[in-house]
Amino acid sequence: MSYPTRMARACLRLSGVGLLLSAGAAWAAPAVSNLNAVYRSGQVFLTWSETNVPADTTFNVYLSETALTPQTLDSAALIGHTIEKYSATDWWLDPAAFTQGTPASPQGFVIEDEGRPLNPRSGLFVHTVTDDNVDRMHFAVTTTAGDGTEDRSVVPGANATRGAVRGAVEMPQPVRLGDAPQPGAGRGRALVLRLHGRGADANGAAQGANFVMYGTTKHGWRQGLARRFTVFGNPNRIEVDPLDRMWVGRSLASSGDRRDSGKAINTWWYGGNNKIYDAAKVHEGVVVNYTERYLLWLVEWAQSYYGTNPNMTGLEGFSMGGSGAISLGFNHPETFSFILARVPLPVYGQREGFHGLRTIHRLNGLAGGFAADETLMSDEGVPVVERMDAIRIAAEHPGELPYLVVLNGRRDESMPWANNPPFYRALAEGRRGFMAYWNNGGHDMFRNLPADISGHLDRLPAFASDQAYPAFSNFTGNGEPGNGSITDGDIEGAFNRGLVWSGVEDSDRGFAVTVTSDVRGARVDVTPRRLTGFVVAPNESLRATVDGRVLNVRADAQGLVTIPGVALSGAPIRIELTR
Repeated sequence: MSYPTRMARACLRLSGVGLLLSAGAAWAAPAVSNLNAVYRSGQVFLTWSETNVPADTTFNVYLSETALTPQTLDSAALIGHTIEKYSATDWWLDPAAFTQGTPASPQGFVIEDEGRPLNPRSGLFVHTVTDDNVDRMHFAVTTTAGDGTEDRSVVPGANATRGAVRGAVEMPQPVRLGDAPQPGAGRGRALVLRLHGRGADANGAAQGANFVMYGTTKHGWRQGLARRFTVFGNPNRIEVDPLDRMWVGRSLASSGDRRDSGKAINTWWYGGNNKIYDAAKVHEGVVVNYTERYLLWLVEWAQSYYGTNPNMTGLEGFSMGGSGAISLGFNHPETFSFILARVPLPVYGQREGFHGLRTIHRLNGLAGGFAADETLMSDEGVPVVERMDAIRIAAEHPGELPYLVVLNGRRDESMPWANNPPFYRALAEGRRGFMAYWNNGGHDMFRNLPADISGHLDRLPAFASDQAYPAFSNFTGNGEPGNGSITDGDIEGAFNRGLVWSGVEDSDRGFAVTVTSDVRGARVDVTPRRLTGFVVAPNESLRATVDGRVLNVRADAQGLVTIPGVALSGAPIRIELTR
């Protein structure tokens, strides 16, 4: 090639560059580049770079069995939507995600055990592998402008993966962020989930978490939403402290509670509207128990990872956490054996407390920001207030419920006292295993409890879902909670206070237990619960022996048998039930 020809071509190239530069306002680098896909433990972690992305842009993720091109995008599955700009930013570490405050310096999510944070000015999406596509996963990420227009361009190596990703359907594993008990550290021990109160997951709680879990489609309005939790170990049990926030991406200040003013809301340990991400669509949605499903996953993971005893799983909670513990435990009694609920709310409804507070308004945030009422539907075909109604479950559930210790204050301005007397009565009439205590305190009534109340669970055998125990009802030492007014009933009182037991026997030969009471001269009805060895048939006639005194008893239509009027002297009383 002659020198003049080379020179002419060089000039042509330069003139082309000049044309591009002169049209600088119309030219922009691709919004998505460097798309990378890595498989780990049942999930594919997608990361990408973002360039020249307007603030109102959202991202979409597509999945296909074949390589993605502009021509094949229509046949691909949309697996991620409404993903915000800079989705690799760890919002858990930003106070502005919790309230309308000043944003902190951005930090990236961590996606490998004790790994380096991602660039917070990049993108992240986590896909959980399903049966319909395991061995040939191809991904593409597109953008949608603020006016709803989607750029469906596909460029392999930029916003689409070049080759197939292989994976497997297996239980996702959380990412370890720091020191935590070693795998197997809870072999044979109890597992306890400790649920915090409203707003207690802000103000630094996230920095102490030692795990992050990226949810599946069951755990949020889109998959890949991050949940944090902390694990503690002690000689008796493994304790898991989850944090109740679900990323929404918009403020729900319209809920009427300032704690919904950030972009991540509390879900009352239940869930949220499946259209919560879009203010224009939220009234079309239904409330899904995303957080319950996440907590059940957490139990399954902890039992597998730490080796805890599946029959010894409990819940503890304060305020919103106590409310969530009761709702979760009562709706999943197959999973949980006991509950300790401090100042909880057992029902969401119209009963008024201090200042006319109606507890149904607690659901405004998870509804999507609008005023919730009795018509707010769950995806289970029943209203949310019915699904979360512990009074109804205590009265209607035909099987066993977790043993419950519940503490309330009559002057609690956050959790109205009016809801508690009907709850206690439903538990008593259902012959449920429980101990309730109340005093004239407020939301902090549990800070100075009598020793026997604060240590009640410590005085009892460890609870397990496969071990029998006695439930008490019609105890003459019970207090009178009144009609729900703070001017009616005993200022301080309890149900089943001071009743403890030991020496439980449950075999095909019969049931036996030793009962002791701190109250002398009282009487109580005793109902064996969780019988696995001595199985009682409905309406079966049986023989009860109480300290040598014999009486005939009959089971009810559900197979529950109650030994009535057991006299308590303060000394141990041996009760036996045989055929």
